[in-house]
Amino acid sequence: MKAIATAIIVLFVLLLVPSGSAAAPYPDGFYEVGRIIDGDTFDLADGQRVRLIGIDAPEIGQECSDQATQALASLISGQIVYLEKDVSDTDSYGRLLRYVYVDNALVNYELVCQGFAYAEEYPPDLLHSSDLAAAEDSADLNSRGCLWGVTCPSGTYVFIAFTGSTYHKAGCQYLGQSDNTICLDEALNQGYTACSVCYEGTGGGYVVVAGGGCFISSVASGSRGASAPLDAFALILLAGLIYPAWRIRNER
Repeated sequence: MKAIATAIIVLFVLLLVPSGSAAAPYPDGFYEVGRIIDGDTFDLADGQRVRLIGIDAPEIGQECSDQATQALASLISGQIVYLEKDVSDTDSYGRLLRYVYVDNALVNYELVCQGFAYAEEYPPDLLHSSDLAAAEDSADLNSRGCLWGVTCPSGTYVFIAFTGSTYHKAGCQYLGQSDNTICLDEALNQGYTACSVCYEGTGGGYVVVAGGGCFISSVASGSRGASAPLDAFALILLAGLIYPAWRIRNER
C-alpha cells in the first residue's frame, strides 16, 4: 500500500513539471551569434537555433532568399545580440522565438523596413505587430529591397551605423561595427547627410530621420528605450557650449 502511495505522489509531481523544462533556459539577455541560416533564422554560438518572430523572409531557394540571408548577416553576423521573448518560447521545431536587437536596433523591424522580409502575425506573439506592419507599408511605398523592387539610380552605395543619421565610407571611425549598406539615393531621401570626417567638406550635420524610415534605434511599442531624445538633448547641450565660444572669438 505504501509503495502504491509513493508511486501516485511521484506521478503527480511529474505531471506538474512542464515537459521540456530540462532544456537550457534562454531568458531575455545578450547572446553571441553563431551561424546565419536564412533571412529570418540563425544559430547562437552554442548551436541553439533562433527564429525571428513577427516576420517571414523568403525560404532558401525562393526568389530574394539570398538577399534576405545577406541582409540578416549584415546586421548580426559576429555580433552580440539581445534576445527578447514575447509570449511563446519555442516553436514546434525547438527554435527560440525572439525579437532580436543590435545596439537597440530591432533587427526584425529593419529586415521588413529594408524590404527583405514580410511582416507576419503569429498569435499570440504580437508585441511589435503594428510596428512591423507599418515597416512593410513603408518598404512597399518606397520600393525598398529585393521584395519591393528597389533600384539605385546613382549606383552608389554608402554605409550607415546602427544609430545616428549620417552616412559613411567603409572604414570610417564613426561607423563602428556596422556594415549596413544603403543606396545613396535612398539615404538622401531618408534625410541622411554625409559624415564630415570621411566625406570631407560636406558638412555631415545631424538630421533626424523621418518616422517610418528604416534604421530606427527602437520602435514605439518596444520595451527597449529610444535613443533619439538623448541624441537631441546632447546636440542642444553641445550647441549651448559651442555658441558662447563662437561669440567670444568673434567679438574680440
